[in-house]
Amino acid sequence: MNSLKRMLPFVQPYRWIVFWLVITVVLPVAMELLVPKALNYIIDAGIEMGDMTAIWRGAVIMLVTALIGSIATLGQGVCRALFAQGLAYDMRNTLFSHIQKFSFANLDKMQTGQLMTRLSSDVDLVRGFTSHSLSLLLRASLMLVGSVVMMFVIDAPLALITLAVLPLAGLLISGLMWLARPMFAIVQEKLSALNTIVQENLAGVQVVKAFVRERFEIGRFKISNDDYMTENIKVGKLMAIALPLLTLLTNLGIVAVVWFGGREVIGNRLTLGELVAFNNYLMIGMAPLMLLGNILTMISRADASAERYLEVLDTQPVVEVIAGPYKSSQLQGEVTFKNVVFHYQGRNHDPGWAVQQLQCARLFHVRTINHQLQNGIRCSHCHYLIPYHECLYCVFSHQNA
Repeated sequence: MNSLKRMLPFVQPYRWIVFWLVITVVLPVAMELLVPKALNYIIDAGIEMGDMTAIWRGAVIMLVTALIGSIATLGQGVCRALFAQGLAYDMRNTLFSHIQKFSFANLDKMQTGQLMTRLSSDVDLVRGFTSHSLSLLLRASLMLVGSVVMMFVIDAPLALITLAVLPLAGLLISGLMWLARPMFAIVQEKLSALNTIVQENLAGVQVVKAFVRERFEIGRFKISNDDYMTENIKVGKLMAIALPLLTLLTNLGIVAVVWFGGREVIGNRLTLGELVAFNNYLMIGMAPLMLLGNILTMISRADASAERYLEVLDTQPVVEVIAGPYKSSQLQGEVTFKNVVFHYQGRNHDPGWAVQQLQCARLFHVRTINHQLQNGIRCSHCHYLIPYHECLYCVFSHQNA
């Protein structure tokens, strides 16, 4: 989760919302942990003793805890929405502003479809983690710790027996996360490739139709789409293992409680109310383990997406803009390049082919781009030599291409 930890600077503007989010997560958990104790009181002090007053008192406690938990859960939904949407908003703005600083050399290495995926899908997966999985993870941790503490309060020897299930669940969850994270990264790469094909075809649809390449492009899209589906199925098969195994561990814990706890009740070392409360605490502690199957999926996907997001954000522009450029409202004239060598980089760091002695004029008062081509030279060469331009009038003279 190193990549998700690096997203903490985006959380700073929302620290008060996060504070109230934590409060609204803790309150429902605390109320839920009070319910088994109230049930214990109703059984031992009310039902077995025939005391209706104790039963009514316990019922009122359970009703109050339910109301407080419901109100806190409502506030939690509001805080989650404000935090997640604000975080995604800042992430998109930051990345888009950073992309605008890239020079042509950066954009040559990053395809448009990949940048679109990181601005949309990857940001949305991180938003989903902060909106749902983060609060669920905090809730699951509190429920697990709280239930274990209450089980030790009721009966420490019985709690030690059931506690043996937790290390097995921890090993299972950590192993699945270790396997799933690189697989989710591959899924996002396949999605980027698919988006790149779509973007290229939509941008160049006239060229595709002019050269009658529709069937070829459909085949190319199908291959990429099949790869994306295949990788998603692989991840789905892996994550499908999590819930059945966690459910099995939970049921083993329940069987242990019924068996050993029942013997203690028969031997008068444990009351019936305490056994019921202990079993409820076990269910409260095991329920997060079953939720962790879905939480695990979201964490793995969000961490892979955060890494892809930061990969772009960490990329520095090849051409840096100076801090205080000279500006003049009456600037007139031209910029001329003489004997400039320009080349496209080939594969395996091959220098590629070069264009030499390229002249280019830049007229600031021209509001439209007008190119005069001589000897077949591409007008984009001038654009690359002047990465930051307002308007261009380019004249190419070509020698020794």
